[in-house]
Amino acid sequence: MLLAFIESNLNKLVLGISIASLVLGFLVLMVAVFTVMRKKKQNGSEDLPAADGEKADRALAEDSAFAKNGNMIMPRNVMYAVGAEGQFASGKYVLKSADGSADKFNLRLNGLVKEYKNGVTLLLSDGDTLCAVSGSVSVTPFTEE
Repeated sequence: MLLAFIESNLNKLVLGISIASLVLGFLVLMVAVFTVMRKKKQNGSEDLPAADGEKADRALAEDSAFAKNGNMIMPRNVMYAVGAEGQFASGKYVLKSADGSADKFNLRLNGLVKEYKNGVTLLLSDGDTLCAVSGSVSVTPFTEE
């Protein structure tokens, strides 16, 4: 009897299952979208959740400018640009690890990561990009003595 019912109403049954599947898929998609939006709102609209230290580094980077003594701390994993639209002007800069205990640090210059020693002088030109990789870096404009 059940088999006869299924055979006689097969088109209606397939249509009902298809509609139910579409509604269920739509509900799952909406839940996923709302979950992602809530997480972005909780994380300050960041694309990827960051550790507390990285959030602090980003907050420093947003407010960063050369201090009265001429030094700037460049937080880890924050990209800086050189030129009129960037955070640095073209010129020579002295770089040191902001952590006094480290004598070397890694820096991404124009996409390439390289190890530098404390006190290195770097010539930056328009269009260059700069990012501290291993830890925060202190940047001071170069002055002739």
